[in-house]
Parts: sequence; C-alpha cells; structure tokens
Amino acid sequence: MAIRTLDRTLFALALFAFMASDPADATAQDPSDRLRALNRSDRVDVTSIGRSAGGADLLLATVAGPGDGGGRPAVLVLAGEQAAHAIGTDVALAAIERLSDGYGSDPEITSLLDGVTVHFIPLLSPDAERSSRQRPVHETRRNDQPRDDDRDGLVDEDGPDDLNGDGWITMMRIEDATGEYTEDEDEPGLMRIADPARGDSPSWRLLVEGRDDDGDGRFNEDPKGGVDIGANFPRRYPWFESVAGDYPLSAPEARAVAQLLADRDEIGMVVVFGTRDNLLSPWKSNPAGEPGSEGERVREPLKFALAGDAPWYAEIARRYRERTGRSESDTLGVRPEGGDPLSWAYFQMGRWAFGSSVWTPPAAERPDSTTAIPEDREAASDSASRSGSGDSRTSEASDPVAAERRRLRWIRANRPEDFLDWEPVDHPDFEDRRVEVGGFRPLTGWTPPATIRDSIVRKEVEFLIDIAMLLPRIEIVESKAESLGDDTWRVSVRIANTGYLPTRTRLADRLGRPRSVRVDLETNGQELAGGRAVRLLEALPGSGSAEELTWIVVGKGNGRVAVSAGSASAGRDRKEIQLR
Repeated sequence: MAIRTLDRTLFALALFAFMASDPADATAQDPSDRLRALNRSDRVDVTSIGRSAGGADLLLATVAGPGDGGGRPAVLVLAGEQAAHAIGTDVALAAIERLSDGYGSDPEITSLLDGVTVHFIPLLSPDAERSSRQRPVHETRRNDQPRDDDRDGLVDEDGPDDLNGDGWITMMRIEDATGEYTEDEDEPGLMRIADPARGDSPSWRLLVEGRDDDGDGRFNEDPKGGVDIGANFPRRYPWFESVAGDYPLSAPEARAVAQLLADRDEIGMVVVFGTRDNLLSPWKSNPAGEPGSEGERVREPLKFALAGDAPWYAEIARRYRERTGRSESDTLGVRPEGGDPLSWAYFQMGRWAFGSSVWTPPAAERPDSTTAIPEDREAASDSASRSGSGDSRTSEASDPVAAERRRLRWIRANRPEDFLDWEPVDHPDFEDRRVEVGGFRPLTGWTPPATIRDSIVRKEVEFLIDIAMLLPRIEIVESKAESLGDDTWRVSVRIANTGYLPTRTRLADRLGRPRSVRVDLETNGQELAGGRAVRLLEALPGSGSAEELTWIVVGKGNGRVAVSAGSASAGRDRKEIQLR
C-alpha cells in the first residue's frame, strides 16, 4: 500500500477543537454540529436518514467526486455506537475532512473519489452521546427510547445517583459478608469476584453508584433510556440482554442503518470504528467444516467466515497491523459479537466488513504499544461488573479481570485522575453499613492521551483510505470479433477484476446481495446464434483475475455489437466491438 504524506499542521489545526476536548466535558462540541459544519464542502453532502428514539437526526455524510455517483461502488463507515467510544467518531469526522480537503490536491484521494463513494454515519447513537455530556457524567449505551426494564409498570424511574456530589457516576461497594466481591490484593482498588480456592472471603456487594429510588429493593435497575444500538442488529442477537431492545432492529437507529444497506447494492464494504475488532484478530474459517462452510447449505448462525473469504480477512488484517503498529493482544476486553453491526454486515448482508477498536490502554510493560480495553460500565450495572479472580502472576489469557488490570496499571502510570479512589458516603438505604464509591472514571476507557491522539487518528484515517482503494473494479480488458465466414462472427471478451478484493464475498454468492456481475451482449440487428445475451458471473478474485466469454452472432459485416459488464458494488465497463 502506498504511504501518503499528510500536512501535519493543517490536519492538526482542523481537528484540534473537536479532538482535544475531554469526552466527559459537558461543554465539548456536539459531533452532529461538527458534521453539519462539514456540509459546506463541495465534496460533502450531509443528510438525515432517520431520527433516533430521542428525536435526534441520524446523519449520513457522503463524500464523492463530481457527478451523480451513478455506477460507483461505495463504502459505508459506521462509528459512535456508544458514547464511550468517542475516538471512533473522531476517526470518522477526520476521514471526512481528509477526503474532502484532499480532493483535487492529493492525486490518490482524487482518483479514489472519482471512482468510489464513501458514506459515513459518524454517530450511530446520538442519544447516548448527548446523555454523556450531561451532569453527573455517566457511561451509557442506551438511546432515549423509554423502557420498563424491571417490568413494574413504571418507566426510567430508578437510574444511578451521584451520592458524593463529585459529578461522576462510578461504582458503589457495600460492605456485606454475603456479597460476591473482594478487593484485589495485587491491584488495590480493583474489585473482583472472590475465589474460594484462593482462600478469598467475600466482603462487598458491587453496584453502580445510586439509591433504591423506587423502593423495590433493587438498585439502578431501570435507568433512563432503552436500547444499545450496538446490540440491536440481528446477527446473534442477545435476546436476554436488558439493553438489546425488545427484538432485533427495534431501535430506529439500527433500523435506518439496515434499510440503508438493504437499499444500496453499491455498498460493497462496511467499516466500523467501534467496540468490536476483526482487523487485529481476523475472522477465520472452520478447518473442521460446519454447516454453511464451503459446499454446504448456509444455516444461521454461522460461527465462522466461509473458507473462500477468510484469506482476504487475514491479509487485510496483516496490512492493518503493519500500518498501525497494533497487535492481536490489543483486542483484550473487546466486546464479543452479538447484535453488532460489524458481524451483521458480513454474516447476514454479505458485505466485506472490517472493524477497528482504534485504541486501547497499553500494557504497562509495553508503554509504546496500544492494548487493553475496559469492562463495559453499563454491563457492570447488569452483572455487578462481571469481574473475576486472578492476580499478577496469572497470564492474561486465564485472568478474567485482565482487561481491568491492564487499564488500571496504565492509568496509574499515565493518567491517575481516571481512577477515583474509593471514599465513604452516607447511604440512606444502608445506614448501618459501610458504603464507598469510586473506580474508573466514566467515558475514559477508550480515550487516548491528547499527545498521541492525533497520530492514532491519522493512522486509522490513512488505513481507511487504503482499504477503500481495495474495492473490486470490473474492466473489459480485451475484446475482439473473429470472422467465421458467411457473415458469422465469434465475439470474445475478457472481463477482469482489476481491484484487489473479489467482486463480492463467497457468502454473498449464496445470499444474493450485493448482486453478481452481469454481462450483457447488445446486438444491433444481428442474430445471436450461440451463447446467452445475459450472463451472470459469481465472485471474481481480484488483482487482475479474469474470465473469458464468447458469443456467436450472425449479421452483415461492418456492423457493431457492444458488451457491458459490471455490478453496483464493483463498477461497470462497456466496449463496442466492430464486426469486420
């Protein structure tokens, strides 16, 4: 891949106002306002494709070269599925600016946008982002769709409370011999499930900071809002997760994205900057075979990529790691698949789908690297942080709190203000017990330091440009007519995919979306004596792979026929052929 040189100064100045802001700063600029401002560019068109549950526009930014874009393949970039992953929105906004500013001045970007349309939805969950800028600051994945989580007939009546008035909703531990948790002796402040095999005695209950506002004996079980957009897509939909919604695509935001992809066959690739990652740990095929692997009927849910697609995922992942300097260990703590747009785009919609978590707190022993991701704060409210046993002598692979360990060690060495020490509070529901609040500061688990943020975003933007250039491209590279005598002609063409990726995934061959390459022979009064006027080609591998097609036509000499070939997601080409 070519390495482009950015104007560092201009790029940094353009993004400074947005990217330098603290994600937990209630005065930070609304990303939607930032996106609307980009609409002034000649190359950027910002439209609304729907509204969130809370009434916010779900904004789609389209970046393309001149013309109506008809016949151009497209890439869809998604980001901002949850407020804590603001870095993904940063990358999407930076990419829009980079493409817009580079058209006409950067030859590679100009060439890209003349042949490819790039769509962006930088903020998949505008409601959650808006909530994150309100005080007290709390970490939520939910949109504003009202939901009766505890099924008591009331809605959103028992959410978290700022017990110590510090402006942050963190965690709350209650001294309780019947609780499940203990404080880790190797990482003081970190709570983990007590392990009887180690001789641990449980001594704390662990909850999200708050009171029993509705007096039902439970805490924070019915907070404001309803659906996590990143868990509302159909692929392995988590039916019994409280924030997944009532059914797949029940959230208007997820439904709008699904409709967009269903309506636009030209979108051959989906790139997600979010909390899942298959660029560091690419999807593999099942070597033992399974229902839905090559040669067998597709059954849902597939657990593995089809064997014909896996090598492409492996190679793209290799290039990503080479470009960014990240490694597979950086996936520690990444959310598993389930209801997410990344796996849905491939496994159910047949598109090439690539996901990057962008940045994670690095391990203390590798200060120049980027690793580890926090536990999800709202998931903690459902299962009391899902912490497990483990210590510094245990390998990360067998340590259930490895992600929290890495995060805490990195915070203590680099950004100690992101962990709030436990402090006692007077709690009206536990007047006779010791109660303390503290833990990780919300909205900081995916936030890199300002000193390296620009560099991280730049690498992701440049890789996005690289990967968009890998889309398939149909070209008719050879065409000829041979006289067979008696006004009979053999018409031959070689149709090649001069892009890198196959014209569509192997899974799309079975799903039928996006559509296969269609080849049409257009006669001009001649009779078609051999071959079909319309031919459909399954996936053509990239890098110049070609297929030869022939027809026999009967007609007078000095006439012409034409062959057109293409698909919405791989572009089109047309050649006229003289019969002489």
